[in-house]
Amino acid sequence: MAHDLFAQNYSAKEAAIELVGQASQSTLYRWYEEFETEQDFLHGIADDPPQQENDGDLEKEEYFGELEEDNLGELEEDEAQEIELDEGETQNTELEIDNEEVDEEADEIQIRKMKRGVEKKAKKLFHAIKSHSSSHEWSHSQINRMLLSLGNTQEEVEKLLKYDPTLYRENAFWVNLEEFIDLFQSFASAGGSVELNFSEDQQDEINVILRIQEFNEEYDWKNEFDAHWDRLQDDLVEINNQRIDADIALTYQNRIDGLIKDLKYYDAESEELKPLNILSRDFKKLLAKIEDSFWGSVEFVLDEDLQLS
Repeated sequence: MAHDLFAQNYSAKEAAIELVGQASQSTLYRWYEEFETEQDFLHGIADDPPQQENDGDLEKEEYFGELEEDNLGELEEDEAQEIELDEGETQNTELEIDNEEVDEEADEIQIRKMKRGVEKKAKKLFHAIKSHSSSHEWSHSQINRMLLSLGNTQEEVEKLLKYDPTLYRENAFWVNLEEFIDLFQSFASAGGSVELNFSEDQQDEINVILRIQEFNEEYDWKNEFDAHWDRLQDDLVEINNQRIDADIALTYQNRIDGLIKDLKYYDAESEELKPLNILSRDFKKLLAKIEDSFWGSVEFVLDEDLQLS
């Protein structure tokens, strides 16, 4: 009965009223947590949003903080006594060198573990995205949790590469994470639930991420760009002289702007930048026309000056 009420979007509090005398409120709340976990396909994959500290936690921190201040003097004296060396003692240089080598080896092992952790987490996140697309509905909470997880993973990449943009912007994981962070940010900003339907380019990008072999794999921007540019040209020819609505126009606008962004970063002198800028201009004008159109759609006509292959 509790599960039926949960399926009908009753809250735990409302279910407790309906089932008064049949199950305690605490039991119903526990069941509701189990129901939510069972239906949440991101459980154990995506990061949970940080919990806000309650007053009790803050009081504990203040209390222990006061204790630390009161005992600071005593602790400093004790520590000073513990580390004080007798006049006859000397440091063993060889032992220090050995310890440094052990520390360096331990650091390398830790870094390898962290890199492997990024690989595993990124694969899990994109497997979840891939398997729950094709008209699968995501709640606003799930969108936000995926956005948080993608951002945290990208930050781990930056941390491992010492926050050096010249390094992390060449990293295959970082670049592809950036693409989907922007995408899920747009979903989050729209609010409400979202039905995921990816373009062929986005599906290809997911597959690229799932095929990455190791953390240090470099982003092959030229091959990626050429594949997206070729597909864009084919698709533009397909819709030439066809009526398109705002959703389709915005999709093309985003694809074009993404390619422009890549070129400006990787090859600002590229010949492809000119036609892409013309296309971006044309789609911006097209979106304005669609907004003013009674029918909510207008005919798309390729610029005659564009030399598309």
